[in-house]
Amino acid sequence: MAGAALARLLELFEGPEAPGPWSPPAAPAALHALLPWRAWDGTTELYVNAASTGFVLELPPFAGIDAETLEALAGTLADAAPERCTIQVIHWASPRFGAAFRNWAEPRTGDGHHDGALARMGMRRRDLLTPGGWRRLHDGGPPFTLSDYRIFVTACLAGPPGPASETALGAFRRALEGTLASAGAEARRLEPDALLSLAAELAAPDTRGENDGGTERPPRRWSPRDPLHEQCTAPGRALTVTPTGLAFYDGQGADIAVRVLTALTFPEVWPGWRGNALIGDFHRDFLQPGCPVLTCLTVTTGDEAAGERAFLKSARATQQAGTGIARYLPGLPEKARDWQTVTERLKDGERLVRASYMAAVYAPMDSLDEAEQAVRAIYHGQGWRVKAERYMQLSSWLACLPMGSAGGLDADLERMGRMKTLLTSSAVNLAPIHGEWRGQPASPDNPPALFLIGRRGQPAGWSPFANEAGNYNV
Repeated sequence: MAGAALARLLELFEGPEAPGPWSPPAAPAALHALLPWRAWDGTTELYVNAASTGFVLELPPFAGIDAETLEALAGTLADAAPERCTIQVIHWASPRFGAAFRNWAEPRTGDGHHDGALARMGMRRRDLLTPGGWRRLHDGGPPFTLSDYRIFVTACLAGPPGPASETALGAFRRALEGTLASAGAEARRLEPDALLSLAAELAAPDTRGENDGGTERPPRRWSPRDPLHEQCTAPGRALTVTPTGLAFYDGQGADIAVRVLTALTFPEVWPGWRGNALIGDFHRDFLQPGCPVLTCLTVTTGDEAAGERAFLKSARATQQAGTGIARYLPGLPEKARDWQTVTERLKDGERLVRASYMAAVYAPMDSLDEAEQAVRAIYHGQGWRVKAERYMQLSSWLACLPMGSAGGLDADLERMGRMKTLLTSSAVNLAPIHGEWRGQPASPDNPPALFLIGRRGQPAGWSPFANEAGNYNV
């Protein structure tokens, strides 16, 4: 019997039922592997991504925009955008507002002596405003935070770089720059250093930034020998995906949660100048986001066949509206009128595009639900209907990153029903390009005399002596 027991033990440890060699569990995928950026072509000033080629422009936010500028932008989108091009208009309410404050504070505290009244005022104001990018300035008060509003426009063509895509993207970029310059908005081509700094804000959010720029933008230096996405690694941080959001964990406990909202329906009439109300209510203090928000309008252009299909749908809807079937379909006459309007706009030179509008809410873990409700209240108050994504948080967030939706994610958004058919003029009116006055340009000869904060949290410096016209009277 002892021999049988020994044989059984040998079979368990050495036979076919014996356990295999131990191996560590599979490690989760690294976040930087999901990012699209790969290389930068300094000759063409284009980015080579995992599945696309494109460019990024940064432009100042519009504190106000008129109908002529909107029409010019819509014309550029209709006439100059390449076919099957993925275009993003990204609005980032950045919590890294420190540059404007530094320009005001350095002349008061930069000499190292903190005994004077101005130095003490600068230090105390710094202590008050430093956490203001993520937390309301006063406990129990309105959800008022500080933000540096930044606007980016990207355009990408799927596939590897080549002469055709480089020519098409270059022509579209020049057309955009010319249109924006005529409107008084000087666009800046975003280079790798600035892209890596932006990626650090979006993919490795930090409420303190003690070792990464503080309240100023994270400093980054591009290495041309390494892929761009590998330069976005954030040691000591981890990402967890849940059905209702993302969680960025920090080893020091400053965890950040992200939740993506999708626009389900738009108002029937939405002029572009009303977009300024979506960054916060100008008159009601408690109707503010209270957190950083990343907003993205993704637009994909079609081809000539899309216009031909629109004409066929218009003819079909008009034919059905004149028959007896209209009695059983109450919305058919209205549908016929809409398609007739679309065909008239197409004859005037507009194009049909597919568009998706999303907003990613960044907030500390304990205040994410409150921040989401505040953002939803702002949109609902303007006639929009937005809803938090479920089971699509990671893909939706990746689609909001610069050049993130091109080359695959745009098709996923289409398959999941997140894209809607719009005219180019409608897409431009929906574009999140609004902000507040950012103050006078920084100058060491004329430092800001006053540090101002807008009604929606944009810091700005002002000095009467920075008036280039020469009149210093106030």
